[in-house]
Amino acid sequence: MDLRTFILLGIIAVMCVVLIFVLVKLLKNENKDDKIAKLQKQKDDAIAALELRLRDEDNTFGLQRQKDDTITALELKLQDAINAKSTISLELTSCKKQINGLQQQLAKALEGNVDKETLDQPSDSSQLREQIAKLEKKIKDLEDETEEYEEEIGGLKKEIKKKKTEVEELEGQLRQSKKQNEELETQVADKNEELQITNENLSLKNESLSFVQEVLQAEKASDGNEIEAAVNSLAEFIKGDMADVLKETSNLRIDESELLNWSISAKKTWLKNKTTIAFVGEFSAGKTSIVNRILSQGNKNIPLLPVSAKATTAIPTYISGGVATVYQFYSPDNILKKISESTFKRVTKEVLSQVEGLSALIKYFVMKYKNPNLDRLSILDTPGFNSNDSEDSRRTIEVINECDALFWVFDVNAGTVNRSSLKVIKKNLKKPLYIVINKVDTKSDKEVDSVEALIRKTIEAEGIEVKQYIRFSSNQKYDLDSIMVPIHNVVHDTAKDEYISDWGNSLISLQKEWQEYYKESNSSYNANLKKHENVVNRYINAQHQLYQSCVEAANIPHFESHFIRSDKYEMSVDEYNQLDSVLENIATDQCERLANLFDESNDIISEINNSYIQKSEAEQSLTKIDQIINKFEKLNANYIKVLTGSHS
Repeated sequence: MDLRTFILLGIIAVMCVVLIFVLVKLLKNENKDDKIAKLQKQKDDAIAALELRLRDEDNTFGLQRQKDDTITALELKLQDAINAKSTISLELTSCKKQINGLQQQLAKALEGNVDKETLDQPSDSSQLREQIAKLEKKIKDLEDETEEYEEEIGGLKKEIKKKKTEVEELEGQLRQSKKQNEELETQVADKNEELQITNENLSLKNESLSFVQEVLQAEKASDGNEIEAAVNSLAEFIKGDMADVLKETSNLRIDESELLNWSISAKKTWLKNKTTIAFVGEFSAGKTSIVNRILSQGNKNIPLLPVSAKATTAIPTYISGGVATVYQFYSPDNILKKISESTFKRVTKEVLSQVEGLSALIKYFVMKYKNPNLDRLSILDTPGFNSNDSEDSRRTIEVINECDALFWVFDVNAGTVNRSSLKVIKKNLKKPLYIVINKVDTKSDKEVDSVEALIRKTIEAEGIEVKQYIRFSSNQKYDLDSIMVPIHNVVHDTAKDEYISDWGNSLISLQKEWQEYYKESNSSYNANLKKHENVVNRYINAQHQLYQSCVEAANIPHFESHFIRSDKYEMSVDEYNQLDSVLENIATDQCERLANLFDESNDIISEINNSYIQKSEAEQSLTKIDQIINKFEKLNANYIKVLTGSHS
């Protein structure tokens, strides 16, 4: 199983896990719907109970008002009775005084001492008695009437007391009812708050699920299909056929991690031959406002990024120039996919946190739009190194080292360095670091000097090198050059851009080496052939000389016929000596010469074989290298063509 297949299976497994998790969440959301329905019912019941209680209160208030009116009427009636009793008492007193006067007059009249002229009433005693009797009857009537009024007053007082007791009981019930109403109102408020929180959570859940659905169903970006295919073809060729040939023909080896980095980078057409800078900073440090100033550079017609009061940079986002506004994202298997603008803009940390593992479906976003200020520049906006969110740190680390420089933004009003961020930067950063002290227009120069000194001291204590300290403000009145000059001075790392051209040069160099080697081995082979030809000619001459010597030796003995003796070959002493000399020459010189030539021939044949093998190997290797170069150049030409087309 190759690495690509393994990665693909891993991604499929992750997506299956996420889908299962989403289904579980959906089931949980059904339970959540039941819970919301129950809460809504509880709320409705509580409101109905409160309304009933309020109606009871209204009835209680009405009854209390009736009681109050009754008490008031009774008190008025009592007052009238008291006033009537008082009037009767006065009249009774007056009658009693009149009786006393008449009795005195009667006594004087009876004594005969009464002066008639001094009497207002008749002087005879019968008239006085008659008047006294009338007055006494009137007094009795008044006393009876007074007694009735006293009874009425007593009854009224009892009734008033009873009514007041009833009113006090009603007031107690009213107070208890008010307390219960307050408790009900508190319960209703709590239920409303709980329901609101539940609705908000449900809204986030629904938004998260909608986001998951769009991410899982996202189609490949049309502008990324051809470049992806071209890069993959070239990378597969380099890792496969080219790597095999290099193993056979050289000490050059393919570093698969470098190849992977190149293939990932090559698909990011928005970074090709561009200076790329990354911005990090704590929430509210103002990095988005800085990015907007860089994007617009005073041009009001250029669209800006939204500046939110909430921390919305949940996933690293590349901002680059393009012919039209598009929103895309890279999946974990490095496939560029398209996403809608509305989905892109609603992705926040709150949404991502609702479904665990959701953020793992997206490595980073890519936002492209027409902006002449981004022709040679690409900007990376990151979540930063949040000490409370390790996911932010991991995502940021993954991409910042793909950039040419890191700009760390500080709010001058905060005035401190986040230790957690400092630790991450010290451990992971491999690119030049710039420190941006932002919002300097809100502080005096002396205060800014103090903040910068503190930041310098903290960072230098960790042994971190800072390329430059920059003072800046997103205020339009502040000089933009204070940050644009350092950005223009950032040196673009061309290593990834030149990865393929470097391999092309290496293949050409290797081809030349093998051409030279083939030339040398072929020359050696031809030289050995000539040497062997010379040895063969010498060997033939030696054989010819041996033959002549053998013929000479064979001709020295001569055949003689005898009458008595048998016929035989004979030679004289001189002939014998001659034959001995010829045979000795054959045995010592000519045979040894032939043996030496034979050995020399074998040695040369071995050299011929070796040189032939070297020549054949060189020829085969050179053929393979030529084929590799041809294939490499075709794939590279296609990559350049697609790349050029993607930029047009």
